[in-house]
Amino acid sequence: MKRSSRAVDRAVTTACDLVEHPKRESAAEARAPRRCRVFGIGRGRPSSWSAAIEQLCYGGGDRRRLMVLSARNLRGDIGVDGYLDRNDLEEVESPAQAWNPLVVGAYTDKIAITHPDYAGWAPVARAGDLSPASRTSGIWERQWPIRPNVVFEGGNFAHDGANPA
Repeated sequence: MKRSSRAVDRAVTTACDLVEHPKRESAAEARAPRRCRVFGIGRGRPSSWSAAIEQLCYGGGDRRRLMVLSARNLRGDIGVDGYLDRNDLEEVESPAQAWNPLVVGAYTDKIAITHPDYAGWAPVARAGDLSPASRTSGIWERQWPIRPNVVFEGGNFAHDGANPA
C-alpha cells in the first residue's frame, strides 16, 4: 500500500512541476523523449488549471502531450425524469473545458437488470443513450469545444418508478 502511495505522490509532484515549468521534462520524458505517452487526469481543478493543461498538451509546439481528461460525473441521485437535461445543464468540470486534451464521457448499452433484488426495476437510460451520470457541454456557446470528445461504456442506473438506485 505504501509503495503505491509513494508512486502517486511522485506522479503528482512531477505533474505539478511540469505545470509550473512547462518547458521542463519529466525524468521519464528525458530518458525516452520519442516514446509516445498518454497522461490522464480525472479530478476537476480551477479554470487556471485548464490553461496549464493547454500548455502541457501543446507545449509551444516543441513537446506535445496527449492528456485524457474525464468529463466527470453528476453528483447525487439521478432520477429517470429529465436525466438528459441534467446531463447537459451540469456541464463538464474544469479542466475539461480546455481545447487540447481528449475529454472522455460515457454512454450505456447496459439495460438488462438481472439481480433478483431489483425485479421489476427499469433502466434509466435506453441502450445507446448517454450514461445517466455523464456530463456534456450542451449549454456552451458554439465557439467552445464540444465535450466529451469520445464516450465509452459507463454503466446505467435503475429505478422502480419512485426510487433511483
